Amino acid sequence: MRILCDMCKKAWSFHVFFFVGLFSVFTLSAQEIWTENFDYGIWKEAMAECGVDMTFYTLRERSLDEILPWDFIDTGVSRKFLEREWQRAKEGVVTENCRQKCSACGAMKFKGGVCLEGKN
Repeated sequence: MRILCDMCKKAWSFHVFFFVGLFSVFTLSAQEIWTENFDYGIWKEAMAECGVDMTFYTLRERSLDEILPWDFIDTGVSRKFLEREWQRAKEGVVTENCRQKCSACGAMKFKGGVCLEGKN
């Protein structure tokens, strides 16, 4: 994680500010958030200068034992369910639509949406 902080700091020195909490990109001089103004070259340069291998974070197969980038986000869907779905996807097994049969994903804890359709 430290190396990513260094990369963001380096990009910031190129007049870019990366706000990790919202996964949004801004500049000090222009609105980098807009696609037409986003300068990927700045990020590539910052990655190169800090020794960040983007493919390590984006393309490698991850072990289910490691903390995944989205583990801190609580959507109601349990990690156990996602791991089960990952295995099923690799086996080519399709999970039924939630409206036909509950897959016990965990989202019902929010007491809304598809989980409660037709149950009011």
